[in-house]
Amino acid sequence: MITSVLEGDSHRYYLRNEKEIISPDSNPRKNLKRTFSKANPLTANALQQLPADLEELIANGLAWQLKSDSDIKKLTCTIKRLKTLCIYGTEEGLSAKDLRAILKANLQIEKLLASNSNIDNKALNAVPKNTIESISLHYCEKLSSQELIDFLVNNKQLKNLQLSHTLVTKDVAIAIAQHCSQLEVLELTHSTEIQEEDYQYCA
Repeated sequence: MITSVLEGDSHRYYLRNEKEIISPDSNPRKNLKRTFSKANPLTANALQQLPADLEELIANGLAWQLKSDSDIKKLTCTIKRLKTLCIYGTEEGLSAKDLRAILKANLQIEKLLASNSNIDNKALNAVPKNTIESISLHYCEKLSSQELIDFLVNNKQLKNLQLSHTLVTKDVAIAIAQHCSQLEVLELTHSTEIQEEDYQYCA
């Protein structure tokens, strides 16, 4: 039971029968996020320290150092509650097969930042439908225009869509207009397969 005690002009909260003090400014959810970097990469050892209820994982570029099948299996068996996955620039470290396994294990993902990654159609199809709201696929040229269209048709709840430097065509622009009525942010710049006049479909 939590007991509230007034001290001066502010409240402090005590867990009864415990010494731990929880202040109003504390954030009990901060441990649900892990950010890795080149200097502090996500390795097999770091994997052992990840909490099972992790919700946000950021490991861009060289920060991603999980490459063995056993590491990926352990990750997918342990981490199943991700809401945000940020792995841009991991084309040299994270295979499409491993990314697909991670996405299939996490059915609550709302935000996927996968620019400059190895995401292919199979991995894209593993993105959980009905929960994904924001996706970044800049420079993901393994995805065809038809594969992008199929994804858009099945994910009408998208609010943020970033497709710069991808194989966006006029048909993709039309699909965005027809199926993504909830979009708040859209990026389509530097797509060589789309003409300037085709952008009008997304206006």
